Amino acid sequence: MFKPSHARALKRLTPIALLAAVIPVLVLLVTSPVKLTLFSQASATSELRVWLEPDILHLAPGESGEVWVMAKFSPENKLLQNLTVLVQTENDKISLNPSEVRMPNPFYGWIRVGTIRVTAPQTRGSYSIAPIISLPADSTRDTQLITATGTIVVN
Repeated sequence: MFKPSHARALKRLTPIALLAAVIPVLVLLVTSPVKLTLFSQASATSELRVWLEPDILHLAPGESGEVWVMAKFSPENKLLQNLTVLVQTENDKISLNPSEVRMPNPFYGWIRVGTIRVTAPQTRGSYSIAPIISLPADSTRDTQLITATGTIVVN
């Protein structure tokens, strides 16, 4: 049976039980706050950045060097698959081998897509090379594509 002494004990323990239930929720909210905004969108656009490292490569006439094709895909909760990057020159004086690199595996974050061997022409000067992104049509719908050109300096 429920006695009056039980009711008093229950009244004393109720605030402690409520506090024990609320504290973990408060700690969770403080350690990982939810981003609340006035404007919301149905789906956030993804961003794919492709660049060359080093962005400036100094070579002697006829000399060869290597350039890495790098990529960063965000957000990190999505995967990108079948990335192909074609590297083109402003003219055909610079030799690129291979001129196309692929990343068939799904990825997110930072990756090195591949390495391209660059052979400088015999004429001195500054030449630009640019990555061109190729993705399947369904991948580009909500993806912002950003590229950065590289420079080959022959001196």
